[in-house]
Amino acid sequence: MYDRVSIFLETLHRDFRKSDYPENVLIVTHGVTLRLFLMRWFHWSVEEFELLRNPLNCQIVIMQKDSNDKYNLISELARRK
Repeated sequence: MYDRVSIFLETLHRDFRKSDYPENVLIVTHGVTLRLFLMRWFHWSVEEFELLRNPLNCQIVIMQKDSNDKYNLISELARRK
């Protein structure tokens, strides 16, 4: 699954360079896949990945680009205790 998410990110980055690519993107996925996506996007370690819980059913997670072209995670995922 890690490799599939990596390939998806490569495709997404290629698509971002297209002039007609939309400004906003909606990705609908399962919990572990979402955590892997965020891990790869933000370069989190395996330990950081394992601290996160899967999102709740239908939970919305938002990433937003700031004025420095850096993405921030707006909605947090719950951490394991």
